[in-house]
Amino acid sequence: MTERRSRRAPPGLRSLATALLLPALLLVPGDQASGQQAASVVYVPPDLGAPPTRTLAATRGLGGPPAVQVLAPPHTGLTQAAQPTLFWYLAEPTTARLELTLVDQQKLEPLLELDLGTVRTPGIHAVSLAEQGVRLESGRLYQWSVAQVADPNQRWGDIVTSATLQRRAPGAELAQALAGASPSGRLAALARHGYWYDLQAELEAQIRAQPDAAGWRALRADLLAQVGLAEIAEEAKDARVLQ
Repeated sequence: MTERRSRRAPPGLRSLATALLLPALLLVPGDQASGQQAASVVYVPPDLGAPPTRTLAATRGLGGPPAVQVLAPPHTGLTQAAQPTLFWYLAEPTTARLELTLVDQQKLEPLLELDLGTVRTPGIHAVSLAEQGVRLESGRLYQWSVAQVADPNQRWGDIVTSATLQRRAPGAELAQALAGASPSGRLAALARHGYWYDLQAELEAQIRAQPDAAGWRALRADLLAQVGLAEIAEEAKDARVLQ
């Protein structure tokens, strides 16, 4: 039986069809602060032959809960990493306890059950699987979710948002494109081959390194819109990542 991990963490979205049929080519900021180099980034879903797997939590409304959403495509996203980072978005502070769960769909017990507590800070949040000591096996299908736990004694009432991911080694074409590429070149290559989770992690690294570069944040918003998270994209444009 897989060991269950449960730890306490500190407190701290254009539809897909439109994005595929009418992709907007966004210019990525130059790799040098004063440079004019740019590359177009269009996310292309991997051809996995599987139906959509993402679920979206309830949106905000009068008397309703704050929106919590996984920042993931509607289909299974790819990663090269054994220990990728998972990103999710909180629109408003919440008094409900939040919990992140990671499940290997071939096993009964969750790989990770992470108590996020009552998160008071809105914005983009990140959970590093490396920091949690969790590794993904190549080729396996995983589901991860963030749940708002209204009543710990009645978990059927949880408001849950979830997505799936799969670890896969890059093909020769992608590996060649990544070798020696600039940051913008790496982002374009990862997007073209459907490696959503690596694309997201590298983009956030650029935003952290150049927090005043609006182009990187605009790219983040555009990519989220490309995978059907347009409303969140605008709100998250200027958000900093909280871990």
